[in-house]
Amino acid sequence: MNTPDRKVIIYDDNCPMCALYTAGFVRWGVLPRESRVAFTQLDRVLSPETVADRLDPFRSRHEIPLVDLAGGATLYGVDAMVYLLRQRIPLVGRLARARPLYRFFRFLYSLVSYNRRILVPTRKRAVAFDCSPAFHLNYRLAFIACALVFTSLATCAFGQSVAGYWPVDNPGVKMLLTGAIVWAVPTLLALIFMKEKKVDYLGHLATLVMVGALLLLPGIGLSALTAWHYPVIPVFSVLASTATMGWQHFRRMDHLELSQRWTTLWLLALSGTAAGFYTFWV
Repeated sequence: MNTPDRKVIIYDDNCPMCALYTAGFVRWGVLPRESRVAFTQLDRVLSPETVADRLDPFRSRHEIPLVDLAGGATLYGVDAMVYLLRQRIPLVGRLARARPLYRFFRFLYSLVSYNRRILVPTRKRAVAFDCSPAFHLNYRLAFIACALVFTSLATCAFGQSVAGYWPVDNPGVKMLLTGAIVWAVPTLLALIFMKEKKVDYLGHLATLVMVGALLLLPGIGLSALTAWHYPVIPVFSVLASTATMGWQHFRRMDHLELSQRWTTLWLLALSGTAAGFYTFWV
């Protein structure tokens, strides 16, 4: 039952991000393969009688636990990650002792953890230990705010890049006003007409516009590298971004069990964006 180093990390195997970064610990050599255990296989390392003593049920849903099978204290979340990473990067341990940095990384960890089902939607499974994060309004609103700030900055940068092909005054502001239709109109309609799941919907909407903005960044870099000689670059960037956001919106409405009429409304808002682009740039 025990693993060689007597510590095991217990991860949510219904969370793709959790599975990915714990697998990264194994590949990087800071965690033996047998010390990475899914919650659905918890009985491999802990007997039912000891689970309650070794794991805090609430914390385990939001902070990945690193359990000491020899009886030492269980580490959670940032503390567990620092313990593992400092084996390869001793500087991590020293940085974690700086309280402002430690608090910032705890906030960042919680921001991702409480919103991980929004970032990467997965269906709930019938398991003995439910790892789904609890709803936390403050972290949801903070996530939405961070996503919109990033999206706004990326959109402004894309506007500046597009102006290299088709010069206009204040391109960043105009692109931001154009792109804002994609999230502002659905947000307003959801706040007015959506009877339930509106905060979840807004979280998913923030995620997909952030993904759309991320897909614009390679085009910005390529345009600069090619000295703005190939206008097909921003056109392709917009098409790729739009197609991805449309697919994500459809998929996320299915996940939320909401009507695909919301996808239709979002597509209409996207048409408004195209009209705004034509008004400002043509």
